[in-house]
Amino acid sequence: MDVKEELNKKSHADSDALETVLTHVGELGRYQKMLFLGMAPFGIFFAFVYFVQMFITATPQRHWCRVPELEHLDLELRRNLTAPSAGDTWERCLMYDANWTHVLQNNSVPPDTPIVACKNGWEFELGDIPYETVVSERGWVCENAGYTPLAQTIFFVGSFVGGIYFGWMADHFGRVPALVGSNVIAFVGGVASIYTTGIWDFAFCRLLVGMSYDSCFMIMYILAIMARFLINMAYNAAIQWSAELLPTPVRASGTALIHVSGYVATIVSPYIVYSEHVWRSLPLLILGVIAVVGSSVGLLLPETNGMQMPQTIEEGEKIVSSYTLCGKVEEVEVESPEENDKMKALIT
Repeated sequence: MDVKEELNKKSHADSDALETVLTHVGELGRYQKMLFLGMAPFGIFFAFVYFVQMFITATPQRHWCRVPELEHLDLELRRNLTAPSAGDTWERCLMYDANWTHVLQNNSVPPDTPIVACKNGWEFELGDIPYETVVSERGWVCENAGYTPLAQTIFFVGSFVGGIYFGWMADHFGRVPALVGSNVIAFVGGVASIYTTGIWDFAFCRLLVGMSYDSCFMIMYILAIMARFLINMAYNAAIQWSAELLPTPVRASGTALIHVSGYVATIVSPYIVYSEHVWRSLPLLILGVIAVVGSSVGLLLPETNGMQMPQTIEEGEKIVSSYTLCGKVEEVEVESPEENDKMKALIT
């Protein structure tokens, strides 16, 4: 008890000493205010780097196929003549393949007119988004709708690359050159985005802008998301195929064992999450080690590609016994269930 009290006194004294030093230096003095004002432009620029992509790639939801012959008509009439109805709304990616000269004469579309994909781009009603975006200017909808998420994905790929590169740069040349260099690259990539015309040059500019994004902390989250994705793949494969790999007599017991293991893991999982208080990355490390160990053990299982699955326990034992640890298979003749019954009858 005396030792613990003494340690507590030292810890309390250390904290008092730190508070004394901070008070002596000044908690919010001239230097701290100048530092805050000096970092404010970088913080503002950081917000632009991350949030601008959400505004420039926003997709107006009210759009339809563009028909040059109808551009002189009113917007609503033009849309009604161009886009087939789809319930309470209209088709955004399909149009009537009509003779537009006849349509203008009759002010209607014949009922048997075929429907095709858009031929001349799209028209956008700038209501929900009251300004032109990259999507509306370049027609990144319908079959081109994947361009927007692709550009945003490449942005985060750039943040991954930039985190590694500028981290190395900060270690070798200092933090200020790395900070200024990342902002310069973001400026170049942002301005160059204005002059792009296609998806790949735009994506390259987003890659440059993403390199300036503060990815030092993003790397951990990206790896965590990838780990969760792979763990879910392994879980679904194990649940779906484990029962099929077991012989029929022990299939129920084997499946029950899988679920019991899952219940045990569910009981332990809160403690794994709580281990974050010991070290922030410890939960991810535990899950990663378990996944690596589990997959490594799976490599020791016998290869059954092209083999008839065992129907009895005896067949399963013979197949397993024909393999050595990480060795080659030994040719073993698997008896059919009828031969098993005959053998048992002879023995009895």
